[in-house]
Amino acid sequence: MRIHQRHHQHLPALCAAAFLLACPVAWAQATNTNATAGLALRPSTSLGWYAFGGLGSATQNSPANAGGTANLSGSGKAGAFRVGAGWQFRPDLALELAYASLGTAQLGTPSGTASYTTGVASASLVGNFVLADRLRLVGRVGLAASGSSVQVLPIAYSGNSHVGSVLMGVGLRYAVRPEWELTLDYDNYGKVGTFNSGGEEKASAWWLGGRYNF
Repeated sequence: MRIHQRHHQHLPALCAAAFLLACPVAWAQATNTNATAGLALRPSTSLGWYAFGGLGSATQNSPANAGGTANLSGSGKAGAFRVGAGWQFRPDLALELAYASLGTAQLGTPSGTASYTTGVASASLVGNFVLADRLRLVGRVGLAASGSSVQVLPIAYSGNSHVGSVLMGVGLRYAVRPEWELTLDYDNYGKVGTFNSGGEEKASAWWLGGRYNF
């Protein structure tokens, strides 16, 4: 069975990459000048180790198979969760390790309901841009390792995949207390599965959660 790649929007990923490239330069410039108006780039309030987690909604996109008997073109959502730990080694930069379960998405396709179950482990570099005393903008870029399985009962098809990809994302942090922050994130995982002929399953997720600074 041949599966073709679906079109996927890359704008959130490109924005996150541009943010991470610009962040260290902007921070150096801001620390050497007195900001009189607008946004001032300042260091985050806590250096060292931290833990984070959250619940969210993940979208999984299945490519079509135009050359065979099946067409699995479709998109579906599922509840998801993620956990991770990070090291804030500079005021504007951190390293993070995370695992995200994207749940089981039920995709209505021309060949029947396709069930995709996906998990992603990742390592990311995270940049920080302070918007206000308690509010920070973050951007991340990293490497992800995904495991995905698909099952389509109407055509008796199933498959498994393990692939690597580039992860990019953006988010907000709001400090409730020095050690506690509320988090809102969007992550684009890119390719999370390749089945049979090479068609790529892709995924993204929104997250709402918290971060604890040790």
